[in-house]
Amino acid sequence: MPKFSIIVPVYNVEDYIEKCLDSILNQTFTDFEVIVVNDGTKDHSDYFMELYAKKDSRVRTFKKKNGGLSSARNFGVKKARGEYLLFVDSDDSIEPGLLKKLNQVIKKQEVDVIRFAINEVNEYTRKTTKLPTVTFDCCSGEEGFKKLIETEGLLVEPAWAYAYRKDFWTEHKFEYALGKLHEDFGLTPYVLVQAKTMVSIPYYGYNYLIRENSIMTNPKEEQLIKRMNDLLYHFDDLIKKIDTTSVSLETKKYYHSFIANVLLSKSKIVPKSSLNFYIKELKRRKISTYLLGNTLPRRIKRGIVHFNLKYYINKFERKLK
Repeated sequence: MPKFSIIVPVYNVEDYIEKCLDSILNQTFTDFEVIVVNDGTKDHSDYFMELYAKKDSRVRTFKKKNGGLSSARNFGVKKARGEYLLFVDSDDSIEPGLLKKLNQVIKKQEVDVIRFAINEVNEYTRKTTKLPTVTFDCCSGEEGFKKLIETEGLLVEPAWAYAYRKDFWTEHKFEYALGKLHEDFGLTPYVLVQAKTMVSIPYYGYNYLIRENSIMTNPKEEQLIKRMNDLLYHFDDLIKKIDTTSVSLETKKYYHSFIANVLLSKSKIVPKSSLNFYIKELKRRKISTYLLGNTLPRRIKRGIVHFNLKYYINKFERKLK
């Protein structure tokens, strides 16, 4: 049984897949497997997948009908044999020492979730930016979640910012919602607060590529509307999930406030044609009742959006009159 299973969903990334797989195979810690899932790719990505599988027995390739990122990740988890799971997007890469750093944590004690720091890489300017991070020793997932969301500019929800103990993942039957965008937002907050133990290390181990031709950076109006609707779906599902768990009331307040803030911060992606609808949906969900006061400000990813929450909600409500 390998220590780590690294799950790489693949769809139309022939220009990036080699760099991604090279970064994984160049790890200084070698006890791992790579689960590469061909999610019905239409380009030559499958050629490179098979090429790497022939070169290195740690690479295991699978082909499935196109179902989207969530489907590919869920599929990969079922095929994984490692003690810990990592998700790597096929246009991103990881630093050579990442698995070694993670293993050093695991050798000290069994941990459900380990977070590491993120580099943001601009494909065109080639500029690399170290995104804000926070470091803490072993604590509960509830405590770790609060530390994360209180850190200015920190990306909390990406699936690829963490390593997960596989037994913890499967015991809770975690799955990404099929056919939905913003799938990380729809699951990661819930996973974190369910963890009994969590650690955050200062190692910048993940390189997140910003590219202009991706779905998220160059969407059409139809795609923006889908993103909007999927965000609302995830919010409802996250509320439903947390309300059936035994996490503390304080944690629920932080959790509710975080996911409500994400909906507010994402209003900038909503097309003008759908803005009134979105505002009505936020009001119908009584978003303002979930927001914590200014004494406990929630900071949203990248530190770009800092809300005067009462003003923001009032602004939305004035638009409806």
